[in-house]
Amino acid sequence: MNKYPFPLGRFEKQLDRSTHYPARFGATFFITICCEARIANQLCREDIARVLFETGRCYHDTQKWYLKILLLMPDHLHMLVGIPGNADLANLLRDFKRVTATIARIHWQRNFFDHRSTAR
Repeated sequence: MNKYPFPLGRFEKQLDRSTHYPARFGATFFITICCEARIANQLCREDIARVLFETGRCYHDTQKWYLKILLLMPDHLHMLVGIPGNADLANLLRDFKRVTATIARIHWQRNFFDHRSTAR
């Protein structure tokens, strides 16, 4: 008999990405977004990098997010971002991927990976 309030087996904690929850204010998110094909240098080319950096800066300048760092690897990127209280992280990243895919022809994987950090 299972004495735990969750099913036995693989158990993963999902981050609460809803619009309002107390821990999100002041939090920084560590984001990883991967390309569909993980074997080639897709992002570290000058033309592609320029689109990614300019789009990230545009989102920062318009206060869609607070970009602390954007690091490009050949087949994925990492970001540290804070988001305003009324923003939805999943929607912001969906739009960022859509815009950069359209402009730079990047083929992104469907989702993203995130970790929330409350250390400032």
